Amino acid sequence: MSHNTITAKDLCYTYPDNREAIKNISFTIKEGETVALVGANGAGKSTLLMHMVGIIFPSSGTLDIGSIPINKSTLSLIRQKVGMVFQDSDNQLFMNRVYDDVAFGPRNYGIPEENIDDIVMASLRRVGIEHLAQRAPYRLSGGEKKAAAIASVLSMSPDILIMDEPTTGLDPSARRKLINTLLSFKHTKLIATHDMDMVMDVCERTIILNNGTLAADGPTTEIFSDKDLLKACSLEQPYSLMSCSICNTMRE
Repeated sequence: MSHNTITAKDLCYTYPDNREAIKNISFTIKEGETVALVGANGAGKSTLLMHMVGIIFPSSGTLDIGSIPINKSTLSLIRQKVGMVFQDSDNQLFMNRVYDDVAFGPRNYGIPEENIDDIVMASLRRVGIEHLAQRAPYRLSGGEKKAAAIASVLSMSPDILIMDEPTTGLDPSARRKLINTLLSFKHTKLIATHDMDMVMDVCERTIILNNGTLAADGPTTEIFSDKDLLKACSLEQPYSLMSCSICNTMRE
């Protein structure tokens, strides 16, 4: 099995208040796939993502990265292989300079200081913000913060990218830049989002969670063409697939 796959088998998670957030989920994400994780609020998306980086662990079942099970004893290795970009970039950027945020991970893992500059600048170039290296994160726009957060993850050279609502709060230009950046990455990617049109642009496959269960898993275009399925899961079609009543009237 590839080292860059994600495999859940009979995965369950129950919170301390006895709320079942994940209920017997199984799936495999292959190396190089870009997969969307969608669902209404409370469907279990964030809970699943927290499993991916060992913030929480399964109540039962397993979650593996390649052949490595995610548990307390493997956390250090898992967090080198899996990089997570949080929904709120302010939770990820905490240094006085963008440069130091991007350098934090490599320094923390003992990368020699003489190699840090090359790593940081290469990561910043990947997302097109090398000119912001000396800026304070709090002075950045939302799109710039998102790019800096992604660069801070890329500096660790992860094999797998996990992203939570990456387009939230971005203006149209920043959103398009982010989509183009994601399209350029060859990583295995799992993207939790409500941005269905971004999913159409970036993700060839979509997983729907509904009340903690896996409601659907398949090609994005097929999933989003099933109006009954989406309605049952409290979701709507992407705007790009919706028919326009005004345009239809004009055609008539």
